[in-house]
Amino acid sequence: MVNHCIDRGIETDITSKFKLHHIVYRELHSELHTRYIYSARDKACAILKNYRKLLKKKAVRKPHCRKPFLYLDGSVCKIIDGILRIPTQPRQFVEIPLNSHTVEVLSQPNLKLGSVTMTAFTLVIAFPKEIDTIEPDGYMGIDRNLENITVADTEGNVQVINLHEATLAKQQFREAISHFKRNDVRIRRKIAGMHGRIEKERVKRTLHNASKLVVDYARERNMAIVMEDIKGIRKLYQKGNGQGRQYRGRTASWSYFEFQRQIEYKAQWGVCQ
Repeated sequence: MVNHCIDRGIETDITSKFKLHHIVYRELHSELHTRYIYSARDKACAILKNYRKLLKKKAVRKPHCRKPFLYLDGSVCKIIDGILRIPTQPRQFVEIPLNSHTVEVLSQPNLKLGSVTMTAFTLVIAFPKEIDTIEPDGYMGIDRNLENITVADTEGNVQVINLHEATLAKQQFREAISHFKRNDVRIRRKIAGMHGRIEKERVKRTLHNASKLVVDYARERNMAIVMEDIKGIRKLYQKGNGQGRQYRGRTASWSYFEFQRQIEYKAQWGVCQ
């Protein structure tokens, strides 16, 4: 549906969200729920905006969504008795049972159900929360390295958090795909995707534990978190710098931004920024 909206937007050269809505709504409303059309239109407009912005700088291919997903706002979905209800047709729903932890978190009085995003493997429920700004009593700086995270605060404390599990997972992934011998790119891509998902989850779990330690430390001492700006650091490890393929592979797969992302969203939920 998103791809259909993208194609129609490019064919008609429409930039207005409402004009695109009038075109695709007449074509799709007889078969699909109205809210699905709204969501597809919004996503398509965002993609087209980025596409036209890039098109002014260089030649780019027409955008296309390969992985199917479903995005709905919170006004459409409801959670009743621990079950998420998603409409498919008027007065018809698909019911998805939620685990006890999700129900417990969403039952807090200061939370409201936000958007719901579904893919073939995941269900993401967003919800807003109001947080009071905290005046910090001190500061703590974070130095991100390939194998560890070093934390130092204004009280003179220094702590080193080991990230060897994350680098080990990436190394094992590179070694596994290097032994692929099957002369079929589709099968190699499928197996590489399976190993890639396993490696990604291992890395995210390791970074989650490390970021949780940092945020809990800041919360206990009422400190603000300061992180260095290392944007563009991968340009230091490009081909031709004499450091070797193995070392460049390790640094190129460094998940420095994922750790920063986890720190930021956890800090925004109650720790000084």
